[in-house]
Amino acid sequence: MKAWLEDEKTKERFSTMAGFPAYGTPDQFNSFVNAQIAQWKSVIDKEGLKLDVN
Repeated sequence: MKAWLEDEKTKERFSTMAGFPAYGTPDQFNSFVNAQIAQWKSVIDKEGLKLDVN
């Protein structure tokens, strides 16, 4: 997986989606997700944003 994420074609594909390849442990991913939730929660709450699943 690490080799695939470091491949230039993979990096190019991620960049077309405004992303970047990253790897780590499940605990590191969990920490990342929780940090993102904490970072954006106040904005979502302030603006009253809701998820539209339709």
